[in-house]
Amino acid sequence: MGPAIAASARLLVVASAVLVAACSPPASDGVNATGSTPPPTAAGSAASDPVDAVFRVMAEACGTGVEGLATGVALTGRHIVTVAHTFDDAAAVEVAGSDGIRHPVDVVWLDAERDLAVLRVSGPIVPWLALAEAERGEAVTVLSAGEDGIETKPAAVLRLVDVSLDGVGKRAGLELEVEVGLGDSGSPVVAESGAVVGVVFASDRNDSRGWAIAATELEAALRRSESGPVPLSC
Repeated sequence: MGPAIAASARLLVVASAVLVAACSPPASDGVNATGSTPPPTAAGSAASDPVDAVFRVMAEACGTGVEGLATGVALTGRHIVTVAHTFDDAAAVEVAGSDGIRHPVDVVWLDAERDLAVLRVSGPIVPWLALAEAERGEAVTVLSAGEDGIETKPAAVLRLVDVSLDGVGKRAGLELEVEVGLGDSGSPVVAESGAVVGVVFASDRNDSRGWAIAATELEAALRRSESGPVPLSC
């Protein structure tokens, strides 16, 4: 995979004092195809525009109504992948697509060491993106979900590395040349083909560099996510 790097980085979640509104729709299933072997069961359709598979993740903190905000990406018609650190002290979680529609979700996989979470959408099937492996030097785009919609950030893959954050949680990752900030955690790194090659989880403290979790880790998380809902903090 390449050199191991302990990233001197900061996690990228932003909090805002907003109460989560509840929502509820119907059901049916979906799946993604990756470069080699696909994760769970297939159905639904791939997003014709990558933006359609990007979601704002809203986690309401226990007892306060304060909302932790991050970005997530649908990798099957039912599963959205984001970062685990969004769910510290979370009581409830929702996601909203680029159309502003909120979807109730369950957290079905949480890996604090790799900083990965998988959410299962309990409403209608959502558009998804395929996975692919990144190549060193390739031009990519980071898609971040904010209050004003999906922001597009040009980026480049500098290296394929094994990353640990302050010595914790070694994972297959990407070192990116990109400007990322608060709320960008979980943002998909999208290749020119439209496939996801990673998700952002941290930025460098002193440089215009970002760190992403590689597609191989995302696929493994999807495969482990079939066990059912993970209890939240409260």
